[in-house]
Amino acid sequence: LSPSLQTASVAQGSRLMLCQRDTQLELWYFQQPKPKDPLQGPGTPMPEGQHVLKVSLEGAREGRHLSASAIAPDGRHFAASDDAGTRAFTANLEDLEVRRVKGLPKEVLKTPARALLFCGNELLAAAPQSGGPLLLVDVARQTVAARLEAHEAPVCLLASEGEWLASADVSGAVHVFSLDSLQHHAQVPVGGKEAQGRPTALCFDAGRQRLIVALSTHMLVIFDIEAQALAADVPALVPVPRSLVPAHARICGVVAPPGSRDKLLLWGHTFLARVDLKTLSTEGGDESPKKRRRKSGATEGVAEPGKAAERGWRTYDGFQHIISLCGLEEAQWGGPVLPPAGAPGDAAKKRGQDGGAAKRAMVLTMEVAPGAIEQSLPQAFERKEFNKSPK
Repeated sequence: LSPSLQTASVAQGSRLMLCQRDTQLELWYFQQPKPKDPLQGPGTPMPEGQHVLKVSLEGAREGRHLSASAIAPDGRHFAASDDAGTRAFTANLEDLEVRRVKGLPKEVLKTPARALLFCGNELLAAAPQSGGPLLLVDVARQTVAARLEAHEAPVCLLASEGEWLASADVSGAVHVFSLDSLQHHAQVPVGGKEAQGRPTALCFDAGRQRLIVALSTHMLVIFDIEAQALAADVPALVPVPRSLVPAHARICGVVAPPGSRDKLLLWGHTFLARVDLKTLSTEGGDESPKKRRRKSGATEGVAEPGKAAERGWRTYDGFQHIISLCGLEEAQWGGPVLPPAGAPGDAAKKRGQDGGAAKRAMVLTMEVAPGAIEQSLPQAFERKEFNKSPK
């Protein structure tokens, strides 16, 4: 499994999912939830996925695998790249029609991309595979809107939310750009003594005020974008407990559920975990975080390790071979499919305490079936045994 060669992205506004697998792209449409049957109990019926289209680039005939793909939030545009270059498409689901966007600059068409991301419905961020400026392409006008030249190594990760764009390169540098001014905004302090490791995932929080960087050393770096410094209202450096996520596991993605500013979901191929930053920052009763760190000997700005930190964490069982996880907006996707955990009266109590309906995060995961994994494995070698002839 590779989070680069096999991945998926969701268009929230059109309920579309773009799946990238080897040499092909697949478009899936999730239908609106059907009216709930009272006999089925609480919750919303599972939305049905409908396979709409399958798209391949010219290089698919030669066996060229796709290196990156992305879909716009409204689902009207999507893009893909292989070793031959980058292509953009327009999708018309009513007529089941896909057309290639003609007129893109040769700088884009002939440049293989290591990462692609739509920053809005028409602005595409493309990271060249061999390095160079990060390209911002206006797909509607077929022009390069900006060339961002802050990185000295090829960019491998992209994240965007609102007016911000974050990028990380293979050397470990992380930069933040403003999409309003199309200028460099800040550099995240990654790679120091306390934040060692290479970035493996980027994410903005639901309030668009913090950038979360997951490192290969299982450390989360919380960066305040406006202050251009590490976060002060929550722990700035959060180690992931080894008892929850194995040391060899890779954090492939971080998701901030809509409406939950201080809660994050971390996922890898074999795990899904949640962390509440507020719980980590208020752990210890009435004592201030600074006093608790002094007692425990923890470094300033770092969440306390061990059992105290694990109380702000939770893992979810039953996930295998995850290759993508996306947070869903309730306005577009309807209510949660599963009923809330706990006793039937717990949800009502929580609504009464909060003064309204409790917000529950919804996510869509894409997993590879165990049967498909077994079929992709090489055939097992069986040693032949010969019976010895009796004397």
